[in-house]
Formats: sequence, structure tokens, C-alpha cells
Amino acid sequence: LGPNVGVVVRDATSEQILYSRAADQPRVLASLQKLLASVTLATALDLDATMTTKAVVGSTPGDVVLVAGGDTLLANGAGDPDDVVGRAGLADLAAQVDAAAPAGPLTLHLDATYAAGPRTVSTWSPSDVALGYTRGVAQIGLADLRPIRGRVPAVETDEDVMTAFADALRALGRTVDVPGDAALSEPVAANAKVLGSVASAPYIEVIGHALAESDNAIYENLTRQAMVKEGEPIPADGVTGPYLMSHLEHADIAIAGVDIKDASGLSPGQTAPLTVVDAVLARAVGGDAPSLRRIIAELPVAGLSGTLAERF
Repeated sequence: LGPNVGVVVRDATSEQILYSRAADQPRVLASLQKLLASVTLATALDLDATMTTKAVVGSTPGDVVLVAGGDTLLANGAGDPDDVVGRAGLADLAAQVDAAAPAGPLTLHLDATYAAGPRTVSTWSPSDVALGYTRGVAQIGLADLRPIRGRVPAVETDEDVMTAFADALRALGRTVDVPGDAALSEPVAANAKVLGSVASAPYIEVIGHALAESDNAIYENLTRQAMVKEGEPIPADGVTGPYLMSHLEHADIAIAGVDIKDASGLSPGQTAPLTVVDAVLARAVGGDAPSLRRIIAELPVAGLSGTLAERF
């Protein structure tokens, strides 16, 4: 790996540092930065809760509003109760809507106001997005359009979900129209009649998937959801670094030398010392942060559930 290597080896039981080399030197963490963001997710999210995608009645009985709830791993067809990817299926939601909505043609709309923010973080390199290192950050999306190594994905929009949902309804014999202005500017009424709903895997399983795949967009997505749950506004530029660092400080983790812009580690020019990573892991293993411990337990194990063979 060359001469510029930082290492920390800690005895988790005694908390004694057994070996340290250049641990205080700020360096590019890349996706290790997701561990720093995990402190926030462990604090702000109920790890056993799920994300709900629902359809409600709009302004008229024939209007159906698809309401985003954070799930970007929706299956085009039926959901798979045994998988994180595609746990919730648009075909299942369409079947519920078909049964509950009045007979006749339907007009689809989309409420994507929940945890809404820019599709890309302003500090991301546009080439990283174009090359498929991440998808755009949204609160609703199809599992089939997530980045897969070796495949450059198409540029994804909310229209992809609307088209898939409309097709699922048409497969049931429904006449469906998706107007050009299908996206609503204001959220639907809280008491809108629910026609159907599907639920994602629990947050902890989605986080485990994001760690295994090093999924940048999911970590940004979940950070924005954390901000909403804590009443924090989502920055117009998508830069969540200051929010994440405030959580590190609140957890008594020193942030000297930390300069982060996002939750995923994708933005160029970000740095943090390994002492911060070590402090996060020590806090998780120490026993006084059980939610963080659950997230760290989801980390891939080299040679078992994870490998660097494809990167080196």
C-alpha cells in the first residue's frame, strides 16, 4: 500500500491501544466515512422501523397519489419477504390500489416531498455519478436501477417509478394516465384515504445492505431521513457534513482534523484521521451504544461476506 499508511490496533476489552502509526494524520477515508455517518443513523433512526411506500386518494376519487417514504429498493413486480432488495413490490401495491380504488380510469401523481433534497450532493464529482459510482439521492426508487459494479446505469428520475407503477396497474386491466405535472409541490393531506401500502426491510437490514455494497446514495438518503426525524432542514446543496460532525461531538468523539461534506465519502477533498474511526468502533464495541453496535455488526467480513479482490 506504499509508505503513507495509517494503522490503529485496539484491544476492545481493555480499550488499550496496542499499535498506532500515523493515526492522527488526516487522510482520505473514502467509504470508511460511512462509519462516521453511522453514529448519526444509530442515534436518529429506529433501526427496527421500516419505510412505507403508500398510495392515497388525491383531489378526486380517480386521482391516486404515490407517496414516497424513503424506500429506493422497490421491486418492479411482487415483493420478496426474504430479501432486503425488493422487499416491497410495486405489483403488490398496485393490486391493493386496484381493489380499493373506484372503477374507471386512474390518474397518477407523486408526492416526493418527504426528506426532499437535491438529487446529487453539490460536492460530488459529476463524473462519479456518470460512471455509476452512485445513483441520485431520492426517497423513492427502483431496485433495478441501483448501481451495480460493471454496469453504468441510466440517469434515473422519478418518472421511472411512476412508469413502473402505472404499468403494474395496467397489467391489472386499469386505464392509467400519468400527466406531465404528476409531481406534487405540497404533501398530501395527513388524513388522505390510504388505498394501499408496502413496507421496506427494517432500517438495520437496509444499512447492512448499504455497507455490504458500499451504496453511497442509500447512506445519503438515510442521513436526510435522520435530519427530518430530528427536525433539521435538509441543505439545498445536500452537504450534510456539519450535521454529521455535530453528532460525533455529541457522542464525545473528538473531531480534530475532520473535514467531511457528505455521509458516503464520495466527495473529493474530504479528510479525517483514523483516530476518529477508531473512536467510533470503540464506542460501538464498548457496550454503551447498542444501536451503533448493531450497525457495526453488519460490516462485511473479509473473505466471508466481503472482499477487496475486485478493487485491488
